[in-house]
Amino acid sequence: MDFFETIYEKVKQTCPKIIFPEGNDERVINAAIELEKSKIIKPLLLGAKGVIDDYASNHNLEIIEPDENKIIPFRDEAYELLAKKYSQHQIDDLLLQPNYYAMMLLKHGKADGLVGGAQFPTPEIIKPALKIIGMESNINRLSSYFLMIKDEQVYFFSDCAVNVLPNSEELAEIAYLTAHSATMFDVSPKVAFLSYSTKKSSISEQTETVQKAYELFMEKHPYWPSEGEIQLDAAIHPEVSNSKTLDSPLKGRANVLIFPNLDAGNIGYKLTERLGLFSAIGPVLQGLGKPVNDLSRGCSSEDIFRLAILTGLQVISKQENTLI
Repeated sequence: MDFFETIYEKVKQTCPKIIFPEGNDERVINAAIELEKSKIIKPLLLGAKGVIDDYASNHNLEIIEPDENKIIPFRDEAYELLAKKYSQHQIDDLLLQPNYYAMMLLKHGKADGLVGGAQFPTPEIIKPALKIIGMESNINRLSSYFLMIKDEQVYFFSDCAVNVLPNSEELAEIAYLTAHSATMFDVSPKVAFLSYSTKKSSISEQTETVQKAYELFMEKHPYWPSEGEIQLDAAIHPEVSNSKTLDSPLKGRANVLIFPNLDAGNIGYKLTERLGLFSAIGPVLQGLGKPVNDLSRGCSSEDIFRLAILTGLQVISKQENTLI
């Protein structure tokens, strides 16, 4: 059984309901059909029933068509959440938009998780998620990771999509959330705080930020092997680790790679995907009160299918309340 088949079997036991705000998109419909057939995820599509049925007749998909009557139960709460920035008329218009309406349905338990972004740009998924769903208690910032897979190799790259220039405290929190995310896949996290320097081989404001992040992480989470600041080759290559670091807790076997900034993270995952021929799945968002994930607008049906499965895994983790 390969890595993803194991995940599928775990999610299938719960079969969480995932809402898709772009239910009229043919790629979303095709992914929903496969999810419904497999009984791994129960898809809920927002969109025009006639349009969806043209693609998916006889597939028993659950469809909701937003209209002015359906938003009435959510108006008062939406006004309270959004009134600082929008007028009542604007809030009514927002609730009729599928990204906002889907978030309200998620908030009220009509679904367990949300996957969007096939048509909406990333800010139009993240912004309503932050306004309506909000952050997990005791978590300060939204972050993300990419799951990088090639044969038997599995890595978690963070943060490659959200935080531009995190400080030490933010890097430590990103590392904690990403290590926790790794445990959802039954992967024992080994956390490397990446830098161009290994153990003060070079000293700068940037390396000191990474070193402090590692120290903060170690203070709070000593049960997970970690190291920093450390160069990539020493983090993932045992022979290089032996030559560059003494008594390394990682021994060149890191699987959670924390990048110092968004430039490094975004370039790093794309190099690994394009030149290293890894599959890159994500970005998977972490830290929200309920699972919400964002697709690329160039995504395929397979991308949507896989991200829905990972969202289902997050649902299970939330239900188990496994944040340490």
